[in-house]
Amino acid sequence: MSYKLRERRTWTINVCWACEFTSEIQECKSGILVKKFLFIFIFLQGCAYYNTFYNAKKYYSQGLSKKKNEGSGYNEFFKKSAEKCEKLLNWFPNSKWADDALYLLGLNYFELGEYKKAKGSFNELINKFHNSKFLPYAYLYLAKINISEDEIEDAEKYLSLAKEFKIWDVSKEVAKEELKLLFKKGKTEEVIKEGESFLKRFPEKKYEILKILSDAYLFMNDTSKALYYLKEMNKETNAESTGLKIAKIYFSLDSLKKAIDFTKNFLSPEAKLLRGECFFKLGYLDSARNEVENLFQTRRDKYGLLASLILSDIYEKNNDSLKSYEVLKKSSNFNVQDSIIYFVKRKVNYLSLFYEKKDSLNLPEDTIIYYRFNLAEGYFIYKNDYKKAIEIYSSIKNNFNDTIFVPKSMMAIGFIYLEKLNDTLSAISTFEEVSSKFKGSIYSKSAEEIVGKIKNNTKKE
Repeated sequence: MSYKLRERRTWTINVCWACEFTSEIQECKSGILVKKFLFIFIFLQGCAYYNTFYNAKKYYSQGLSKKKNEGSGYNEFFKKSAEKCEKLLNWFPNSKWADDALYLLGLNYFELGEYKKAKGSFNELINKFHNSKFLPYAYLYLAKINISEDEIEDAEKYLSLAKEFKIWDVSKEVAKEELKLLFKKGKTEEVIKEGESFLKRFPEKKYEILKILSDAYLFMNDTSKALYYLKEMNKETNAESTGLKIAKIYFSLDSLKKAIDFTKNFLSPEAKLLRGECFFKLGYLDSARNEVENLFQTRRDKYGLLASLILSDIYEKNNDSLKSYEVLKKSSNFNVQDSIIYFVKRKVNYLSLFYEKKDSLNLPEDTIIYYRFNLAEGYFIYKNDYKKAIEIYSSIKNNFNDTIFVPKSMMAIGFIYLEKLNDTLSAISTFEEVSSKFKGSIYSKSAEEIVGKIKNNTKKE
């Protein structure tokens, strides 16, 4: 082999070797870059997760704080927190930290009252993350939801599962929820006994136990004790929701000026409606109108509907029946999912007989009675205004004769006295009048049976 050929061959081999070596170097560098890229990606992914989760926790904490200290305007924080959690679960569905987001999402739905969604989140956590530190808390919140929905057996099951973990703060919560279960079962005396003991053992749960005790005393119609515990609650947080409960008790006791004074700094629609009712009862019609008129003009929800009722009563008091009717006619079209809308519609139907019918003076008597009876039922069933219901039922009884609505009205009056006003003597008197006036009818027979039961129960006592 000539020198030049050998030199060329050697040069070729060297070049090939150099290329292979360079390729290896490039592959090595590429591998390092890939590893660096993966590390940076994972790092950024972790940062994205924790940053989003941090904000979700922050919104949730702000919501809790606003709920406890102000009692209004907190739902927006829970909604924002829930949105962050949903993003995390969409971005990182298989993350080992997804149980954090699922649990927090469930908590937000719980606070928003969206119990079906909350159940879904807690159950998903339980089914997917068998070793999660949040399992006992998921069971606890499933119990809370079932207590709210009166699913007593399921609530007891979940409380039992939560207890099995033997975690101190969970055990305290379980004990508190068991108090609520007693209340749901109607064992109010046990609730009071256990609740007062609980206060001494777990002072850190004072606010929540005070709420349970106040509810128990309200259930027993012991307003003085209920007020005491509500005022103790108010010292803890000064929240509007607690203040409103206190004001409502004052309203029920006809301490209207106290109710107004207690809510004077509250700006919620509920507070304005309560003050509006108080001012109306006190005869301060302009002040009542100032509280509710804007609600009626600007809202198409339950608060706007309730404002329309007060505004309608104000116009009626000022002898402007047409304006009163026009207000209710407008609000009867509000898309409100509440039973009070049925009362409004009944009242509008009755008033329309006089304001929409050109020949209203010639309407058949039965038509007028029918609509008047429906209106009385509206006051009785939907508005719980028993005094007004009795007044309208009595007008049917006193002004008409040959109609089935007379005994029906009298039976309704007797029932209101017996079940709603606890006036047994007036109830017996009304039922006995039905019995003597409509002998042989089904109403007479029912009235006699009711009187018999009342008298038997009185003897046993």
